[in-house]
Amino acid sequence: MNSIGKNLVTVLLCVFVFHGSVVQADNKIPLPNIEKINDQVYALIGPVGFPSKENRGYMVNSAVIIGDKGVILVDTGFTDEIGNHLKKVIASITNKPVTHVINTHHHGDHVLGNVAFKGAEFISAEKCRELMDSADYHWIDTVERMV
Repeated sequence: MNSIGKNLVTVLLCVFVFHGSVVQADNKIPLPNIEKINDQVYALIGPVGFPSKENRGYMVNSAVIIGDKGVILVDTGFTDEIGNHLKKVIASITNKPVTHVINTHHHGDHVLGNVAFKGAEFISAEKCRELMDSADYHWIDTVERMV
């Protein structure tokens, strides 16, 4: 290999190493454990523990169900940041968009990430929607204090 080739390899290696360290430094939210149930169903197992600066409030388990045209996501996390994080994790599994979100219950760690899924259809029990409307500020305050 000539000196230009060696220099190019060195530069590319530095770029990849530097880029990797920047990505790790910016990615403050832990990755979920992805458990493949079958070709269409995955469990995204989040960190165990209370919301903290270390986990950025990520403490929810989610489910991904891949259909013919899109993805159903069950529970979206505590913040828009976590919702966007889950969106990237889902993109690593499938290129299909999240078209539906199921909220299992009204707790903020399951629903406040909904904002990251604009255009999706949201599905929940009527009582869950009522409680979400009345309790959102409580959950936002809780996650801000803890994280």
